[in-house]
Amino acid sequence: MSDLAPSQSVDLPPDLVTAVQADLQSQLYGNLVISQATATFGAVVCAVLFFDGQPAVRVAAWVTYMVLVAMARLGWRARYRADGVHERSVRYWELSFMAGVAFSALGWGTAVVMFFDPVDVTRQLLLVVTVAAVAAGSIAHLSASFPAVGVMLSVTLLPLALMYARQPEGLGLAVLILLFFGVMLSIGWRNHATLRGNARLAEGNRRLVEQLTEHAAALETARSQDDAERELALSVFAAILPRRILEASKLSYHLSSQSAFNGDLLLVENHPDGRQHIMLGDFTGHGLAASLGAIPAADVFMSMTRKGFPLRMIVGEINRKLYTQLPANLFCAACLIEVDAAHSRLRVWNGGLPSVYLIRRQQTQDDRRVTPIHADHPPLGVLPPDRLICTPRSLAIDAGDLVFMATDGVTEQRDLTGDMFGDERLVQLLASATDAAGLADSLKRALATFSTGVEQGDDLTFVALRVGPEARLQARTLPDRGLPPASVQAADWRLRLELQAPALRRLDPVSLLSQFVGDLTAPAHDWNELDLVLGELYKNALEHGVLRLDSSGKHTDDGFEAYYRAREARLAALDDGHVTVELTHHRDPEGGVLQMTLRDSGSGFDHRAAGRESGEVPRLAHGRGLMLARSLCQGLEHRGDGSQVRATMRWRADG
Repeated sequence: MSDLAPSQSVDLPPDLVTAVQADLQSQLYGNLVISQATATFGAVVCAVLFFDGQPAVRVAAWVTYMVLVAMARLGWRARYRADGVHERSVRYWELSFMAGVAFSALGWGTAVVMFFDPVDVTRQLLLVVTVAAVAAGSIAHLSASFPAVGVMLSVTLLPLALMYARQPEGLGLAVLILLFFGVMLSIGWRNHATLRGNARLAEGNRRLVEQLTEHAAALETARSQDDAERELALSVFAAILPRRILEASKLSYHLSSQSAFNGDLLLVENHPDGRQHIMLGDFTGHGLAASLGAIPAADVFMSMTRKGFPLRMIVGEINRKLYTQLPANLFCAACLIEVDAAHSRLRVWNGGLPSVYLIRRQQTQDDRRVTPIHADHPPLGVLPPDRLICTPRSLAIDAGDLVFMATDGVTEQRDLTGDMFGDERLVQLLASATDAAGLADSLKRALATFSTGVEQGDDLTFVALRVGPEARLQARTLPDRGLPPASVQAADWRLRLELQAPALRRLDPVSLLSQFVGDLTAPAHDWNELDLVLGELYKNALEHGVLRLDSSGKHTDDGFEAYYRAREARLAALDDGHVTVELTHHRDPEGGVLQMTLRDSGSGFDHRAAGRESGEVPRLAHGRGLMLARSLCQGLEHRGDGSQVRATMRWRADG
């Protein structure tokens, strides 16, 4: 109400001030029934006490006035209750109440003047007691409005003090009445401050409860929506990620997610020629964000394996997908392996995962050897496609050998003291393994015992499988891929491919040509070295010949990045130029000879002055790829102005 001091309401929002005023006002109108009943009863008693010696008409008129004021105020209260408290009417009802208080106080002030007897001390004392009781009683009913208290006390007590002050010996009593006036006014202020504080606190609490209720409802709605979205996402992932493929023979695995969404990915698929591909991935982070990359990775892995693509091409395509489609902070530490049981070969590409272990089986358990295959590549999705080496390592395998691979959640699981499970415990357990199922069960028990009482710290996945000739899986029945029969594979052949600017901008022919050579010439042969040689020759022809890039600045990190930024820019703007690749194969009794000739439309370079034919090993960060290619070939030479290079590779049927 208006009696709130500015210094006390300045920090309150206007709507809260109005609400507090309305609450105090409601208390005032709520007390009117009992206060007006008491006032009417007091007026009748006062009329009876002081009727003697007063004109009957005057007393009757005064009583009638007091009754009418009481009835009017009660009627106004009824209108107030019917109208309700609205923000626009608070001031109106405040003024109405103050008017009623003024009329009631005026009646009691009139009684003081009318019933005061300057001669009869007894009647004076009765009047003082009556007026004091009315004043004290008003404190209880009017404290919600301090101005109302002030009006009531002033109009009732001050005339009485004035009447005594006019008496010869009444000055002392007048002072006592004024002191009583001050005390009552102080009590009224304290009561008002208490009521106002309570009203403010009650309104604040009410609003806080409303806000909490709204927030709780909003949180419940958000939680329901989140649960629905999680359920939908889980159903989508369950439909997309092929869990059924994990039912492969000779394989045991364990998947344990830290949350509803697993950031680890385990995929198994069969190649059309009987080879088996396995991919274990660990995406950065946890939950739904970490699972986003699983969809494109699984799609590429499954589809390309079913179509018969080699492991190196699958690695490259998954990396390209993740690099171009995912944000920079989301990538996948992954290991892809190929089990070629028919030819006793294991191919492993490890990009950022813990070491893969090849557990070789000998005649006795004591002779078992655990061979780690460490990660020698960055995770998938980190490097651009043209900078990632996709060639896997190739190892010989024997009957009964086991392969084990796991995400870092296994070795980094902690116990109650904070110690990690670690590589040493894992290797000890691997050394005693006899089969894939037993190894998986032993590791699960060991991890459970080690981490008793500790929550799982990360997504945890591992897989163990038996490799070797006896582990060969039945190939799926797939459409004929059009591979030539064995009689054609043994024949001589020649292939010439010319790539113009549009093809150079969007196509990397190395993997396709390597696949063609392998399928047409000797599918059982390990053609990983061909990838390195052909890839290096094509890269040099494109970058240094057609795009005319200079590698001299690649010896620093900034120069390396600048080189590849320039490569991307020049390749995107390329509208002229070509690279010709010519492959010639001649069969011989030991296997065959493959010649690769590449020509580019560039201006060439002084390959003799550069020492390219001398065999000198470069000391800078560039040039090493060509030296590696030279070491893998029986011959490698540049011709003419340097825009033509010829490499010769020999393969053996038994290698």
